[in-house]
Amino acid sequence: MRKRFLAMLLAAVMAGSVVNVADLTPVYAEDDVDQTAEDEEKIRPYRYTTAEYQKYMSVDDNRIQFARRRVESDSTTYQWYVKKGENEAEAIEGANQYRYSMPETLEPGTYTYYCECTDVDTKVITLTVMYIVRSEEEIVVNVTDPSGEVKGYSRLQEAAENVKDGAVVQLLEDYSLWDPVKFTEGKVKLDLNGHTITQEGPYGSGDFNYIKISDMADVTVDNGMIVENVDSSPTVILTGGNLTLGKDLILKNITSNPMCVIGILSVMGGTAVIDGASFITAGNSIYVNSDGTLVVNDGSFAGRIDCDGKVVLKGGSYAKEQSIPGTAVQGITSASSIKNLLAEGYTFYSRKEGEGLILDEDILNSDNISEVDVREAPISFTEIPEAREVGYMEENAVIKPWIKQSKEYEGKKINYTWYYQKAGESDTKKADSTAGYSIDENGALTIPTGFDAGGKYRYWFDAECAGYRISGAYKEASVSVNYYHQPWDNEDNYVHGTKVNDWYCSDVVISAEDYKVSKIGQSEDMADLVWEDKLVFSEDKVYDPQYIRLRHKNGGVTQKITIPGFRIDQTGPSFANGGITIDGETSKTLLDKFSFDRHGTWREGTIVAEDSMSGVADYYYYIDAVTDPQSYQVLLPESLVKKEFKKAEDGKFELNSKIEGAQVVYAYAVDNAGNRSGYICTDGFVTDWTRPVVNLEDRKSTDVTTDLAYSFSEECTYEYVLTYDEPDISPDSDLAGIDSIKYGKGTITAEQVGKPIAFPLKDLTENTCYYMTVRPVDKAGNVGECHSLYFYTDFKHPYIAELPKLSGTYGDKLGYLKFTGGKVYTKEGGEVLAGRWEVYENDLDKVLPVGTTETVLIAFLPEDKSYMILSREVVPEIKEVQKPSGETDQKTDHKTDPKTEETPAGTNDKTTSDGSKTETPAETVTTGLSDHDIVTMEDGTVYKVISAKKKEAAFYKASKKAKGSVKIASSVTLDGTKYKVTEVSANAFKNRKKVTKITVPATVTKIGKSAFGKSAKLKKITIKSKKLTQKSIASGAFKGIKKNTVILVQKSKRTTYRKLFVKKGLNKKITVKAI
Repeated sequence: MRKRFLAMLLAAVMAGSVVNVADLTPVYAEDDVDQTAEDEEKIRPYRYTTAEYQKYMSVDDNRIQFARRRVESDSTTYQWYVKKGENEAEAIEGANQYRYSMPETLEPGTYTYYCECTDVDTKVITLTVMYIVRSEEEIVVNVTDPSGEVKGYSRLQEAAENVKDGAVVQLLEDYSLWDPVKFTEGKVKLDLNGHTITQEGPYGSGDFNYIKISDMADVTVDNGMIVENVDSSPTVILTGGNLTLGKDLILKNITSNPMCVIGILSVMGGTAVIDGASFITAGNSIYVNSDGTLVVNDGSFAGRIDCDGKVVLKGGSYAKEQSIPGTAVQGITSASSIKNLLAEGYTFYSRKEGEGLILDEDILNSDNISEVDVREAPISFTEIPEAREVGYMEENAVIKPWIKQSKEYEGKKINYTWYYQKAGESDTKKADSTAGYSIDENGALTIPTGFDAGGKYRYWFDAECAGYRISGAYKEASVSVNYYHQPWDNEDNYVHGTKVNDWYCSDVVISAEDYKVSKIGQSEDMADLVWEDKLVFSEDKVYDPQYIRLRHKNGGVTQKITIPGFRIDQTGPSFANGGITIDGETSKTLLDKFSFDRHGTWREGTIVAEDSMSGVADYYYYIDAVTDPQSYQVLLPESLVKKEFKKAEDGKFELNSKIEGAQVVYAYAVDNAGNRSGYICTDGFVTDWTRPVVNLEDRKSTDVTTDLAYSFSEECTYEYVLTYDEPDISPDSDLAGIDSIKYGKGTITAEQVGKPIAFPLKDLTENTCYYMTVRPVDKAGNVGECHSLYFYTDFKHPYIAELPKLSGTYGDKLGYLKFTGGKVYTKEGGEVLAGRWEVYENDLDKVLPVGTTETVLIAFLPEDKSYMILSREVVPEIKEVQKPSGETDQKTDHKTDPKTEETPAGTNDKTTSDGSKTETPAETVTTGLSDHDIVTMEDGTVYKVISAKKKEAAFYKASKKAKGSVKIASSVTLDGTKYKVTEVSANAFKNRKKVTKITVPATVTKIGKSAFGKSAKLKKITIKSKKLTQKSIASGAFKGIKKNTVILVQKSKRTTYRKLFVKKGLNKKITVKAI
């Protein structure tokens, strides 16, 4: 009895009812123990990807689950459980309420949630929901393209978006539809592979989910089931194209409110063909909009088909059962008569016992019908014969009926009734024996002779078989028979030919069916007439009126017929004295070979042709953009007919100024008779509006003899001048007339484009600033920008033969250590160069331990200022302090500041790593940093002062310990003063092999050569600056970066920076993306 009580309770739960325990009277067994309901509810799983699940559960209402049965008692307890995959179910901690909020995310797997309700000693387990969550990478759909290649997808919508014409889309498992699936083009087969697609509700208030076929798609669906689970949205929508539903497809509805179902299939446009699919639905199964077409060849339909559009029924079984108890099911409803839905030759058969073929016109003319099948009608029309002509006094004419019988009624008697009507009259008469007609046993009608000459009659028939009747008049099935005599109907057409603008552009033929024709000359004697099947006029000319007679095959001859004069022009326009003119050169024919030596900025072309007959009416042209001039061949007429020619008003056309590159113009002309000329074309020409660009190597200093490297963007000529000051030059300036050190010019060939060209300079003055200015002019006459590059010659290079020793005692600052030894010469093998060694100011106050191995940066300052300052690293020799006997060790502190004393090792001259120098007398006390000072931070990062006045510094060198991600700061505090970082110095990351990511701040305006090094581990460079230009980036700044590195820049600069970085050494295979 206890089990019976639980079964009753569970049945109520499964029906979705709220049950009060007091309404049930349980009977308990003698051994009253806890039991679990044996009749468990069958669970329909919900299937998601991890992203779909998270999106669905982002809506709070979707997360809430309720126990299917609520026991209203103070002693009732609840406990929710989850069963993960094949594991044992586990109680969910803290889930002991009537409702449970699902997790927002789930890892891939199968999860079954249920609630255990306990009241005293009664326990009911209600299965609530099952979630199958799969990873984003799991393949559930395979797409096989026509070549046999198979590609997998994790979502059906992704497969639909990427499908090709002729492909097969195959499901690998059951699928939940959480997003719309749209097929927009191509012929595609959707093979459900025995699986089920279940429509799910929207995530929240968003769009509904459906399978949509539109545009140019042709989709066949078969071999599985499609389930509608949303009562206010169809599952399959056709808005265009074609949809076929196969015989192994089931379309089913499981919504909780079946009366609201608006149809699993909604045909809003296009053509849907049902080839045997089964519809198991409540309410509507199919809706056909006024713009849609539904063709049913076979299938079964439990719900209603609502027809506002075109429907063609050739088979199918309709509303075979009542899907909603107590509700009358209308199988098919239509805005017009039901019989109008039937295809030609088909009718309705009732499935009700003893009824069969439906003959009741009231039923067929109604707007709905149920419990019927559509099958072939007992009889139907075949193809209607063409109109026939029977000559006067000929033998009797016989007309056979155009009808066929279905196999089911084959051999059953057909009764015929024939009718006729004379042209121009409204009376309809029976064609029976009283009117001289006869009808044989097969329904053939024999027409008597003796009808009025020139009469025209229409015949049709009604037929009846087994009570089923079809009418030729109703179906507009009829045949006409003409009777005529020799009198000629002047309204009939006897002049044949294609006529355009009162000109014939073809042969003019004079003929009449069943007649021969003859011209009438000066003599109108019948014996002089020469009878022919037709008269043909072919010559291009203006013809005078023609006079003819016609003779009928029965011998009768017409009176004289006058044909008005006519004009013939069958020849197209000629370009013999015209052609296409561009830039003063005219082309008259199609060329065998092309030359693309002409460059310019053309704007207008002209087409001229002649036509001696009807005259030229219009000109048309087509511009072919040429990608490979070297291999270009003329487009032949069979190719040109497929091109889109444009009309050239008055023979003139404009060349698109935005189109650059090699081009060929094709043209033809059309005369007033519609005749087209042959095609002609121009020689090749190059439209060039782009100014040439010259790039000079960005060099700040050179030797007195050097090579400047420069490159050009295209073939051109160029001029250059070398000056001491930057010249004021415009595109029209005369470079040869400028006061310069050197002037020259040259030519860049195709082989030299884009390649560095060495420009040798010699006998320059040391320590002098120069300007090299280059101006290119391309073959089209476009003048490029004058590019000026300034550079200065270096100091002389000393030769260090031997480094000095730097030594002192422990406790001494480096500024107090002594230099000994060291040999420096003017050059290798030259004379001794006078000067002094100093420790860099950054290290003056540093104290090193005894036996240190740390290197110290020192500089040699030549007395001869034409020699550059050189920097080197040495390891100081630090010794212990010598103490008198009995004294204890103690640190020696100097009371004076090394910056205020004159010492051999520590002065305040500021030096740079490239040898430039800012001199400050050693005895002067300084405060703060000066230009070119180099500062090493505690973490080892090195900065260089660019401008002490503007408070600008460079990121000079990354720390030797740098690894992983390095973010260059936009500002840094040096010697107590804040400096803005505006530059990344050359080789800043050289040999920093552990760095993987580099971030350059928005303050940086300049990047030096090989700034980012060549580390294979460097994966990403982020550049936030928008201020970089061609001049501010050194040549080779991005050289050496590996091709697997990604560079991120501001979105507005992505295109500009990518081109710029490639010019500065970036490998073209490296990806440049927006931040």
